[in-house]
Amino acid sequence: MSEKKQASNRSNAGKSTGPKSDFGKQTVSQNARCHGIFSTHLVLENESREEFDLLLATLQHEMEPLGLLEQTLVERIAVAMWRQRRLIRAESAEVELKQRTLHGKDLLMAANSLGISASDQRLKDAINFPHMPFIEGGSEEIGRGLANMLALSLKKRSLSFDQIEALFPLAYRQLLDSAGGTRELFSAKLATTGKELRAYLIDLITAFRQVYDHERIKELVRLYRDSAQVRASVDLIGRYQTALDNELYKAMRALREAQNWRLSRIEAEAQRVDVAVALK
Repeated sequence: MSEKKQASNRSNAGKSTGPKSDFGKQTVSQNARCHGIFSTHLVLENESREEFDLLLATLQHEMEPLGLLEQTLVERIAVAMWRQRRLIRAESAEVELKQRTLHGKDLLMAANSLGISASDQRLKDAINFPHMPFIEGGSEEIGRGLANMLALSLKKRSLSFDQIEALFPLAYRQLLDSAGGTRELFSAKLATTGKELRAYLIDLITAFRQVYDHERIKELVRLYRDSAQVRASVDLIGRYQTALDNELYKAMRALREAQNWRLSRIEAEAQRVDVAVALK
């Protein structure tokens, strides 16, 4: 190679081949996140680190790895299984969205399908704060309680607590929970507010409607976030599933071979000791 060519190579090598600052490197590291199911990041924003840690701990308990090599292989198995779960979850979200006939390509159209304004603060909160906790049971359970309270509110005649508990158990529970959980506390709250049961129930229904709407919006945004991970063709998803299966089987086979190799070494060492003892 000529001196001129060598000088040119040295000059090119000195030029930028990527970000040098910590901020630049961190920014570039996000490039793989454009498609969630192919992300090199182990746990995405809408996933639980605790769930992955539990999966890994369970595999470690079942497979009993010893040493760095076996531990690394168990971690590879955990990662492959975690990404398979991600793919299944994303596909399920896509199917659920289609079943709800939500054809919009973005969250604003989803807002329209709910009959709310695109500038609705509830939608903005759901988009900007993806980790907002979900109410146990979700909007379905809230809806059942709301329907039970509405049915109670339509009753023309007054009912006793015992009758409400028997005929409208969900409404009864919500009434009590709103005041501390007991009839005594609920009666005290009615006395404090100066409201009759019907007026108190109407206020509670109004509050529940707001909670119900909030929960539906959060669930819809979550569905869009999850389904956004699956925007590839069926063939591409199929190839990715195959790749995950191969990775899982390869890691499991490698772990089995590593453990067999370790056991064979232990047996060989035991035989060597036995022979040495016999020769003494």
